[in-house]
Amino acid sequence: MTDGIKGTLEVMDDGSIKVDHCGGYLFFVPPTEGPGTYADVRRMIETMKLGRPTMGEGASLIYACMQNQSEIFAKEFLEKMKTPFWVSTIRYETPQGVYAIDHPEVNESGEIMIPQNLRINRGDLASRTREDDRVHYNSAVYNGDDIVRMENSIRLTASESLVENILSSQLHESRIIRAEAGRQGLLKLAEVAKKQHNMVFVGGKNNLQVERTVKIPALYFSNDERLVIAGDDYNSDRGDGWCIGIDRNRSDIKPDSPLLID
Repeated sequence: MTDGIKGTLEVMDDGSIKVDHCGGYLFFVPPTEGPGTYADVRRMIETMKLGRPTMGEGASLIYACMQNQSEIFAKEFLEKMKTPFWVSTIRYETPQGVYAIDHPEVNESGEIMIPQNLRINRGDLASRTREDDRVHYNSAVYNGDDIVRMENSIRLTASESLVENILSSQLHESRIIRAEAGRQGLLKLAEVAKKQHNMVFVGGKNNLQVERTVKIPALYFSNDERLVIAGDDYNSDRGDGWCIGIDRNRSDIKPDSPLLID
C-alpha cells in the first residue's frame, strides 16, 4: 500500500525540516509551539508568520519522523506525540454529511467560525475523479491561513459511526479520516499505526446526529503507544495541545489524489 510514498526527512543548514508530501515537500520550522489551546497555538504560529499543518501534512511529518528516528528532531518530535498535536483541519458534522475543512477561521474568543458561503448541499460538490464516489471536493479553495492552496480545502463525505479501536489495516475503510487526511495522509497514518502496536484509536463518534457539531481532530500516541486520531467536541479550554509551523513560501505543495484505496 505504500508503494511510491516517500518518508524522507532532511535537517537543513538553517534548522528547518524538509519532509516529503504528495510528490512535493514541506519545510517545518522548529521549535514547536505550545502547550496551549487550539486558538492559542494558532496565534503563536501566526506570530512567527508561519502556516499550520493540515492533517495530511501532519501525517507526512509523523511518518517521516518514524522513518528517521536516528535524527534528534525526529526523536524529540515523537516524544512530544504523547500529547495532542493540533492539526489545522476540523470536522464539521451536519445532517447532510461531514465536512473536513482546512485552516478554519477562529474569532477573538477562540471559537471556530464556519465559512458563511459553505453550502450544505452535496449537489454543489463534485468528485474530483470518477473513481471516488465517497469523498466530494468543493471547487472553491478556502484559505483561512491567507495562503493560496493548490488542493481543494473543503471535503464532504457521508456520515458514519466511527469505531474506536481498530487494526491499522482497517483505517482505509473510514471515509471521514480519508476526507480529513487525504489519500496519502491516510496511508501514512495507517503505516504509523502499524508500527504503534498495529492498532489505532479513532475518536469522535458520529452517530448520524441531527445537530451541526464542530470537532477538532488531533494526532497523538496514547499511554500504551497506540496512534490516536482524536475528534473531540470543540472546547477552547483544552490547553495541552501543540503544533509546529510550516514555511509555505519555501514549500512545494502539490495536490493530493482522492483516488480510492484498494
